Amino acid sequence: MGGVGKRVVDNLINITFDIQMGNSESKNIEEQAFSSSHPYFKDAKVIVNKTQPITRSIQSSYKIQDAQYDQWHKLLDSGPTKLTSEYILLPEKTNYKHDQGLCGNTGTLTVTSPLSQNLYPYYPHTLEKLIRERQDSQTLFKESELWYVLFALAAAKRDLKGRSAKFGDIKPENIFISDDGRVKVASQYSWPGELPSFERATDMERYNYNGLLAPEDFSELQRGSLENDHNTQSEIFAIGATVISAGILSGFEGVYNYKNKTFNTQAFREVRRKWANSERYSPIFKSIVLNLVDSNPGERLTEDELWQFISPYSSSILDKSQFVIETAPKKV
Repeated sequence: MGGVGKRVVDNLINITFDIQMGNSESKNIEEQAFSSSHPYFKDAKVIVNKTQPITRSIQSSYKIQDAQYDQWHKLLDSGPTKLTSEYILLPEKTNYKHDQGLCGNTGTLTVTSPLSQNLYPYYPHTLEKLIRERQDSQTLFKESELWYVLFALAAAKRDLKGRSAKFGDIKPENIFISDDGRVKVASQYSWPGELPSFERATDMERYNYNGLLAPEDFSELQRGSLENDHNTQSEIFAIGATVISAGILSGFEGVYNYKNKTFNTQAFREVRRKWANSERYSPIFKSIVLNLVDSNPGERLTEDELWQFISPYSSSILDKSQFVIETAPKKV
């Protein structure tokens, strides 16, 4: 981020967290409602800084345990290896507190569950939301839009390489898109307490998981083990499955049964067939994505091979990449 842009963001952050302190500088800050089905943004709101240039951020609040927050901050604030990535959704500012109050019956001071309150860049759309909208209008995504999704996922995976954190859960719900069509991907760096998808799938009663695990993960789910540690080839599968879900506008319905821990091979073949037969996308693009969801993890491109293939074309992908987002004018 450039110097001017960083100062604008820093100013917004400082003023926003002064709202609760009654700071007079907060007069240029306005809170607006924000609607999202994403679990981490269910109780979020938009913070608008009406000084010029007008800027927006999403403020998300959720309860979390002390240990989870501490672990998250160790990931975020890891000195010279601190993560910076154009394509990973990262908080602009984090805040953590225990709300205090007086118990009405005893008059004693009580401490509520700890609350994590964080500011994020204004990326109000998700790929999942856009898929639903395209389903309603029966409008397929352009190939350039899906190339951009693939590029963003490959770039984010490159930026995470060698770190202890992983994506967490690659699926359309975790692909965030700005009003001007830029893409960021959620990872374990995005919010505290984010578990890898495999771990959530092993505890369906608690997490009600509905993600895009690879076929090879299901034998481990049935055993209740984590020998494969949801490795990088499983994430490669999820990258391809995310692109296909958008491309055919129908996702992987019928493929997964997490309650019974089964993977429907016949339904999976039908999804692959539908993608392969699509006349909307070029043969080379369809072939690459099909490789990523090969049933044999050894046949899929590795993360290095995927990046080596896609990075030489980054300029042409990004030149015509942005999504077209239909939004109503905002009132300030």
